[in-house]
Amino acid sequence: METKKASFREILMEQNLSEWSSPLKLLSQDKEVLLKVPVLFASFDQTSRLASGYGACSVIAIFIAHWLHCNPKLIPTRVQFESLILQGSSEWRALSNKSSYYQNKFSNNHFDIETVINAGIRPVSICTDRSVTGMFGVEKFALLKDMFSLDNMWENITKDLTTEPKIFVVGWNDHFFVLKLELNVCYIIDSYGSRLFRGCNQAYMLKFDDSSVIYGTDKQILCTGKDCCKEYMRKFLSSNIVMKLEKEYKRGYIQLPYLYEKLQVDMSYMCLNAPSPVSSSSTSSYDAPSSLQL
Repeated sequence: METKKASFREILMEQNLSEWSSPLKLLSQDKEVLLKVPVLFASFDQTSRLASGYGACSVIAIFIAHWLHCNPKLIPTRVQFESLILQGSSEWRALSNKSSYYQNKFSNNHFDIETVINAGIRPVSICTDRSVTGMFGVEKFALLKDMFSLDNMWENITKDLTTEPKIFVVGWNDHFFVLKLELNVCYIIDSYGSRLFRGCNQAYMLKFDDSSVIYGTDKQILCTGKDCCKEYMRKFLSSNIVMKLEKEYKRGYIQLPYLYEKLQVDMSYMCLNAPSPVSSSSTSSYDAPSSLQL
């Protein structure tokens, strides 16, 4: 009797749903460095038919940031991660159809973080005094020489780390993802697979810990540990766009406003709002989850 071949989703479901896979190996665009980092893949991403959340990244990021605040010692399992993507995508569709205000302000319904927070879908806010804004590729463009660089941003957000994690929603190049910083490890949690590598259609979480390594072309170790996260953002996440812009810049085709548009990165520090007092004549519009509830 012919054995039926298991689908990819069935294989995933047979695995330990909180298990991180063997280290992912990524080669940089310029083929000069290799990253090895633990990864956890969802079985789909926000653009899938199941999620139907093509422009939902900002809403999903808020859902994830809130979940992390409510579960400060945990990282979502695969099932929980997928549930957050589905919930965020559903809420995004609801916001997209809610009023003409959103449709007029955002022609593609790709909302910014402030709009999502103001919609009150989760009790979180941006702590502006702990947020940072800078630019990728500062070292490549004379016009940006006085701007806050990735190194500056990383130094700022990693100083004074304690046992309490720091949670950021990172906005860059018309996309949002979550960055969680702890003392000895940090995580990138992204609902859009293509930001990891071309053709990837699965949301992912990267864990930059003591097992994470970046190698040079001669297999020399260039970086280890959570600092690999910074180099990932420099040499993998943003490198392709930086290289393309550098070529155009040298030809005299690029002006400062366009560099800002393409290279500015906002790291918004997320704070959990204090519960509002509820009187006997009013009801709460949202109940915070318990430690494992989504």
